[in-house]
Amino acid sequence: CSIRIPKPVELKGCGYFEDRRPGANSDPYEVAAMLVKNVCLDQDKKVKAA
Repeated sequence: CSIRIPKPVELKGCGYFEDRRPGANSDPYEVAAMLVKNVCLDQDKKVKAA
């Protein structure tokens, strides 16, 4: 899985991310929900930006 978070999103603290996965035969809603859960909602694993 690969996502891209543009630099302005990091600076503003809001915005969008790009799903960079190749096409697959998976449910896009299920995949999007898993990405949001792991990237946005998992507060325990937040790391500081370098």
